[in-house]
Amino acid sequence: MLVDVEGMSRFGAMLANNGINPSTGERIVEPETVKATVTLMQTCGMYNGAGKFTKDHGVPTKSGVSGGLMTVIPGIGAFATWSPPLNEEGNCVRGIGMIEKMSAFYNNFNLFHKDQKKRDLTRKPYQTLLQTVIAACTSSASGDLETIMRLHVQGLDLNSGDYDRRTPLHLASAAGNMDIVKYLVENGAEASPHDRWGATPLNDAQDPQIVEYLQSHGGERGTEQNEYLELPQVTVTDEQFRLYFAAYNGDVLLMQSLHILGWKVNSYDYDGRTALGIAASEGHIDAVKYLISHGANPLHRDIRNNDALADARRENCQEVIEFLEKILQKRQ
Repeated sequence: MLVDVEGMSRFGAMLANNGINPSTGERIVEPETVKATVTLMQTCGMYNGAGKFTKDHGVPTKSGVSGGLMTVIPGIGAFATWSPPLNEEGNCVRGIGMIEKMSAFYNNFNLFHKDQKKRDLTRKPYQTLLQTVIAACTSSASGDLETIMRLHVQGLDLNSGDYDRRTPLHLASAAGNMDIVKYLVENGAEASPHDRWGATPLNDAQDPQIVEYLQSHGGERGTEQNEYLELPQVTVTDEQFRLYFAAYNGDVLLMQSLHILGWKVNSYDYDGRTALGIAASEGHIDAVKYLISHGANPLHRDIRNNDALADARRENCQEVIEFLEKILQKRQ
């Protein structure tokens, strides 16, 4: 029987799809056959190296002495490689190298261990960030210590920040959540991280006890900020946070997709930040134009009393400055 890497990949995709050809919808083999095949791939598909391969990579794989290699990720897909150089167990060296490289980025390969720091192929854009960094920031602002503890145990870097480099400690200090401030600092959070505006948690803190605590742990003030505005607290959905990250990265294509799904273009986050303000801060002129053309309000001010034009001026984004000045002149 002759087969090439495309044929092996298609066969593997059929196994990953529980015996159904994903291209035609036709059932090729029964589920019991799939279970037996994938189990054998996992336990002995790599000859004498199967045990070590399972320990290191944990993904069903079948090697051939010709240099072929087929990997099946149940419920997701498959891929195949061909390269004659073999290791001492008779397995494709470069094929294993490909698995190692992909496993370094994605946590879907190893069926026995899910590294939360890696990306998930099945998740929507920025989902890992939303379920880690953003979850920590929103929980710090709302006072949800239990979620902070869970995320820390799962390996979250407590110094990670959002698109404005706002860390959980910034948000907890601003909200006056002393228990979370203590937990963060006691578990390795830096006392003086600087956000986009140069502010530290000490700038955000209004509670005298939090101010004293941060100072006693080496906290220093950063760039002085305007007096904060009071904005109504709102619940922000994952889709809205996706919009903020799309604005941060200038990803107009994702914005278009979110628009179709029914975005709220003027929604704001825990700091009163909108997609327009974030895009303007990063100098993404195409994203700014797209947001304005779809109803973004250039007059909205975040809790620091900054509008999109002020954001662009602060970051010296000249093209965005000129565009927004023209827009505001037309509206006068």
